[in-house]
Amino acid sequence: MMSVKQSISTPGCSNHQANQCELHCEQCNIPVCTLCVSSKKHRHHDFVDFVKNYETKQEDIRRDLLEVENSIYPRYQNVASRIPIQRVDVRENSKKLAAALKKQGEALHKEVDFLIQSMQFELDERNAQYLVAIDIEEDKNSNQIKEICRVIQNLKNLLETSDVSLVSKYKSRNEELRKMPAKVRISFPSFQPQTIKIEALLEQLRSLFLVPTETEKKSNCLHSPGNELSPEEKSLLDVPQLITDIDTDFKYLYNVSCLSDDEIWTSGNANIMKLYNLHGEIVQLIRTKSGYWPEDIAVTLGGDLVYTDSYDRSINIVKESQVQPLIILQGWKPARVYCTSSGDLLVILCSDNDKQTKIVRYSGSTEKQCVQWDDDGQPLFKSGNYIKDLTENRNLDICVADNRAGAVVVVSAAGKVIDEL
Repeated sequence: MMSVKQSISTPGCSNHQANQCELHCEQCNIPVCTLCVSSKKHRHHDFVDFVKNYETKQEDIRRDLLEVENSIYPRYQNVASRIPIQRVDVRENSKKLAAALKKQGEALHKEVDFLIQSMQFELDERNAQYLVAIDIEEDKNSNQIKEICRVIQNLKNLLETSDVSLVSKYKSRNEELRKMPAKVRISFPSFQPQTIKIEALLEQLRSLFLVPTETEKKSNCLHSPGNELSPEEKSLLDVPQLITDIDTDFKYLYNVSCLSDDEIWTSGNANIMKLYNLHGEIVQLIRTKSGYWPEDIAVTLGGDLVYTDSYDRSINIVKESQVQPLIILQGWKPARVYCTSSGDLLVILCSDNDKQTKIVRYSGSTEKQCVQWDDDGQPLFKSGNYIKDLTENRNLDICVADNRAGAVVVVSAAGKVIDEL
């Protein structure tokens, strides 16, 4: 059988035509002859046998072909197959947003129309009252004029009469007539058309329209799982920066919750919660009422600390450094807690026998919603597992990490299951 070396014909040297290229220059990546090796052009370069280099390159080609066919090409095909779906999703989402915007506009127009109608009704009612008062004043004044006319005629008659007894009985009524009746006082409402300053209203409306940030837009680029980002794509991403490193002295740090950009609440395997600033300094210490460590902590929109305590089945709030029980449960133990964008509290509750799990939404100490069963009456979450977490996404859906089920359960604000990832 012919060897690989026998089956490969070495090329002739382009610089030294009488010689065959039996070597390969690693730096220049070209075949060279023995005379090329000694030239200045290839000084200090590394050389390998031409046949050996050929065999190595053949292996590289086979390996690259295998990766392109079996890995790279299928990933690009996967992206290509998803693009039409994403295009449809964009169109459908655009329709939904357009409908929502139209509905919001109609609601605003309805509110404005109602306000104008109310003002018009108030104006008409006030005008009617004024007109009645004017009519009454007119009647009184008309009667008084008639009476004055009679007095005038009587006075003239007395001046012309020769009846002494009538004149002697005369009594002046001028004092009475000088007293004018009370006039109707009318305060005319005014309306000055002007350009209404609606910046605050527009800002509020814009806040309802959740436009992705630039970072989110970049992260939404089409990348299939496992794809490596190009250097250009990587340069678009925000680079995380370490701001501070805080030693909390907890043996096990379980929970953190930001009070502000500069202060962070922490809790761990101790009956104490610590508020740190970014310098690592303790700003405040709060001890649990039960003496056991909290299951979870959260910060309300008002800046108050909330913690759950499974030992005494309580949900507590800290106001002015004082722990105040917010909710005391019966038959249920609170676990994770989350403060929503509306100020409500979402709390994961586990039954005392660890056979049931549910999520309850509280407004203050009032239960507003309970999420536990699906439409078929089956439990939404695996029972009795504390190792869960929950949050609220930008659509106000409730997202629950169910560790025992190995899934993320997404439930709408109305309590309906949207997805299970």
